[in-house]
Amino acid sequence: MNDQEKFTPQFETPKNPEIEPREKHMAYGSERFESATSNNHNEVLLTDTRKISKVVLGKDVALVLPKNPDDIPTWAGYPTHQESWLPLWFVLLNHAQHRTPDELEYRQRLNERLTADDRELMRKALIYKANEFWRAYKQDTETKEPRKKYKNITRIVQDILLYVDAPDTVIENQEEYLTSHTLFPIIQKANELRKGIDLEQANDLEIQVEQVLADYTNQAGVGESKKAYEELQEKLLQNSADELVVLVPNKSIADADLYASLASYDLLMSEDEHDQDVVSIVPSLEEPQFHQLDIKFGPKLAHERRMDVIAVPENLDVWDVVRGGKESYQPISMILMTHTSPETEAGTLMQKRLQKELAPQFVARHYLGAAEEFLHRDAWGKSFVKRYEGDKVKQIKKVIPLYRVACDLLPRAVYMLKTGKFPASVENDELWTVGEVKEEAEKIQEFFKRQDATQEELSETAKVIETKFQKWFTDEDYLLFLENMEKMGQLETLTEGEQLQEIVRLSREITELVPDKQTEKVRTAVAMAVGRHKEQHREGGEMYANHVLRVGLRATQYVLIQELENQEILIKAAILHDILEDTPTSEEEIGQKFGKEILEIVKAVSHRDEDEPDEEYLNRVAAGGDLAVLVKRFDRLENLNDLVKAPKKFGLQKLRELEQAIPIWQRIDPEGAVEIEKIMREMLSKES
Repeated sequence: MNDQEKFTPQFETPKNPEIEPREKHMAYGSERFESATSNNHNEVLLTDTRKISKVVLGKDVALVLPKNPDDIPTWAGYPTHQESWLPLWFVLLNHAQHRTPDELEYRQRLNERLTADDRELMRKALIYKANEFWRAYKQDTETKEPRKKYKNITRIVQDILLYVDAPDTVIENQEEYLTSHTLFPIIQKANELRKGIDLEQANDLEIQVEQVLADYTNQAGVGESKKAYEELQEKLLQNSADELVVLVPNKSIADADLYASLASYDLLMSEDEHDQDVVSIVPSLEEPQFHQLDIKFGPKLAHERRMDVIAVPENLDVWDVVRGGKESYQPISMILMTHTSPETEAGTLMQKRLQKELAPQFVARHYLGAAEEFLHRDAWGKSFVKRYEGDKVKQIKKVIPLYRVACDLLPRAVYMLKTGKFPASVENDELWTVGEVKEEAEKIQEFFKRQDATQEELSETAKVIETKFQKWFTDEDYLLFLENMEKMGQLETLTEGEQLQEIVRLSREITELVPDKQTEKVRTAVAMAVGRHKEQHREGGEMYANHVLRVGLRATQYVLIQELENQEILIKAAILHDILEDTPTSEEEIGQKFGKEILEIVKAVSHRDEDEPDEEYLNRVAAGGDLAVLVKRFDRLENLNDLVKAPKKFGLQKLRELEQAIPIWQRIDPEGAVEIEKIMREMLSKES
């Protein structure tokens, strides 16, 4: 085989012709020999990671290693959930076969780091381990199935003694090394026995193996080999803290590239003894995915936990979320910038790219809007206001939305607003201190520790959190949150999602129609209307915010046709026309934010009480001036449209009341009266 043939990438033949063939990687285990037959596949994948992982895919195994061999400690152990007794370098130099020039170079660089003392220590330790396997073989009198019965024989001769006197250089061709070795005939017989061939030769083979093993043991010395093995185990134990085994049943080596990327994650979100949340960049993905993996980790892989992985493509979009998973109140990009620390160069580069597309203040405002959802709105039925009064809701479940706000969203938002930086790597203690919620966050942690909280404790804690939240929250934050949820494709997942989508549509249409210099001020009015009308609904079940925005849209469309002065005043007054009548908003706040002229218009169109006669009310509207009359016209027209959705009896009653007021309309707004009367008559004719 020439060099070009040797390093031509090998491909598996796909079972499904629609699936592209997969390039093979460095093989290890029995597949390092060309002549070997195996019912499983073991490969080495080199990735952008500093961790050593083994991904068990059903019967197959992918060993996932750093691309830079210098990132592997000399005495790092081979990760296994069984007994680990081999250093990783031994596996890669003696139990592996490269398939590319880069893989050969990788093995050579590992080999160059070894000293003569390292090799001698390993040689003696191998002899001790071979004797252990021999004793286990001799003591096993119950196993009858050949493949299992003679497994320790092949371990001794093929995996250990074959490499006791291995050269100091890298074995470039394992098949040639095997067939030219003096132990090759014994290894052949051992493998035949495992296949059930020539079982009558077992006694002869045992004698040969015992003699070879005795020769090696005599050379090394029993005491010296035991001492070397104990020293080796100590070295492996000291360097095994970062080893990881990922268990993925019902998969195969065909899935190795994906799961290797998942295991060698690029950004760490959080971890404790039970759970680990990470982000992995997977170039082959077209859209984000979510995976849950069971892992073993730590010294001797004695610990178990779950790894939750958000897998993202390299070209992750700012508004990408995991589709088909849990509802999300933030895009993955925000999670990366506020909750993760990079573990690889790829993770660092992705954060740098996203930093150019997201500003801390923008994310902070989104988080404050999300906090509003979790405190006062619905949040998929998980908000504090929804859970607090729930008799069937466990007390600890009521704590969760408070945790979401006080321990996460609010302090991160405040941190970003104060520092102008993303809080990705900031520890909780600093985050809560800067975020001014340390005491409340610690109290919530105490609730979780005891898994309970009384209604009184929840109420008191919520009041303090509310006060601190209101210090930073603005109505614009919630509108921004809704707009961003739409960009994420998540707005429709919220309760009344379709109506929230309508709010965003109306808001966008209004602000796009007004001149640029008016956009910000009009948007402020829109945000206040959306925020203050909160959970209010019309008789037909529609959210009240949609009504006031449609009135605002009518005003916006009107000023585009009519050359009016004070266009901005009419639009904002139309949007805010019910703010005094139907919400706790004060006249003082309206005056401060929008000016006296808008305040007077809103006061003019606001009913003083439910029993105020229509004639008295409309005369007061007329006294408020032409703009007040226009606002009321747009309101009445929208009220007529809303009656279509209202209960029939209620709708008919309102139509009769409006019919009686037509003469007044004809006096104060002749132009509007024509349109109002026409629509009213058509609706009454349908009812009769």
